[in-house]
Amino acid sequence: MFWLDNWLENRSLPEILNLHMDELSHPYATLSEFITPQKRWDLHKITQVIPNSTIIQQIHSIDIPSSNIEDSICWGLHSSGVFTTKSATWLGHSTNPLREMDWAHKWIWKLDLMPKIQIFL
Repeated sequence: MFWLDNWLENRSLPEILNLHMDELSHPYATLSEFITPQKRWDLHKITQVIPNSTIIQQIHSIDIPSSNIEDSICWGLHSSGVFTTKSATWLGHSTNPLREMDWAHKWIWKLDLMPKIQIFL
């Protein structure tokens, strides 16, 4: 869904725009409603529902696949899109795992231990 999925900034659009679902003109719109048959963003429709030009620019910068591929679930907190316990741990500590951290204890992740013990350490 256009409004509820976390497809931009790893948050939903109402979260980013600080809007409540009651304030949305078409709350159950799908993402495909904002894409033209030529596989381009329909900026006219987007500007009608999103008041923020910065967010519109971010949406416009997202490439739309030219082939018909199925949607898939990916973990947005790791550059590979794959869930890892390390990235979940960073999330639990409210730290951005995509940003390289200068952390003195990186050696813990290189130990040949069970992940739960690494997390405990």
